[in-house]
Amino acid sequence: MFPMDPSTRILIGVVASVIVLVVVAITLPRLIDQEEATYPPNTPEGTVQRYLKAVSDEDTDTAFALLTEENTTACMEDELRDRLRYSSLDRYRVRLGEVEETDAETVTVTVRATWIREPGLFEFPDDRDSSEHDFELRRSVDGFWLIAESEWPTGLKNIRDDYCEDEPAP
Repeated sequence: MFPMDPSTRILIGVVASVIVLVVVAITLPRLIDQEEATYPPNTPEGTVQRYLKAVSDEDTDTAFALLTEENTTACMEDELRDRLRYSSLDRYRVRLGEVEETDAETVTVTVRATWIREPGLFEFPDDRDSSEHDFELRRSVDGFWLIAESEWPTGLKNIRDDYCEDEPAP
């Protein structure tokens, strides 16, 4: 090997340090962003999380199983399955917020959905649109939390109003 003078060693050390810092700066935020909160399944938050995950995965059977009986009537099924099938949440980041208890059997979970946009010519990459949505959940006779109302991503009340006018409630 060639003997190195002290200035060469310092230069190699500085370059190696810069490379390590760049690698850490690139990978650390990605590792932090990938950490996803997981809620216990039979909690209001867990139910909403599983429902949105099922919608995102286009798993209509799982999403359908997390709805109250009034949302699973025959008049709702086809339209709801179509909406679930085509409700892409790939461009959203969702954060579960407050859980407000109405009574022992009903709660509302607030969800903040942030739509991640690709930057346009005059937009910055971090330009985001956020909105809040409420999910009303009711406890079933079995003790499980089920979704009774949600305006997003499927609009359950709108489906009932538009498709179930003549069908009596269960």
